Amino acid sequence: MSGAACLAPEVRSLCAARDFGLTPRISGCAPALGRNGRVINLGSIIRGLLQGAYVGYYAFAPHAGKGLMREGLQLVLKHAFQKLRLHRLEANIQPGNQLSLRLARRCGFAREGFSRRYLKDGGRWRDHERWAILAEDLRRSSA
Repeated sequence: MSGAACLAPEVRSLCAARDFGLTPRISGCAPALGRNGRVINLGSIIRGLLQGAYVGYYAFAPHAGKGLMREGLQLVLKHAFQKLRLHRLEANIQPGNQLSLRLARRCGFAREGFSRRYLKDGGRWRDHERWAILAEDLRRSSA
């Protein structure tokens, strides 16, 4: 998905209406930051038998830990499962990133495993924990 097919404006409008200052993007869209330095990405959307994607997020240090990412991520999860009709989202998080681990847990992600030397960050291969959420997990938590 890219260019005109990108659904990010729909998500942006949800977030802007709630004044999160958050600019999510969906695979292929140009990167953008919200007013308050927070971003949520859906990437590598795979259709067919998987119907899944990776979710990534970050907030610049002055904006981290304020609780706004949780509500923004919940909006993106709702969009991914209801509008995009995805089945599974996965987040890969470095074990020492306590804020990201806490956010994933609070949004309903479950730890599924550990990937050694998964991604290169800062010039070094880093271990990551694999966290995932299914569409039915979100439906169950909001019931």
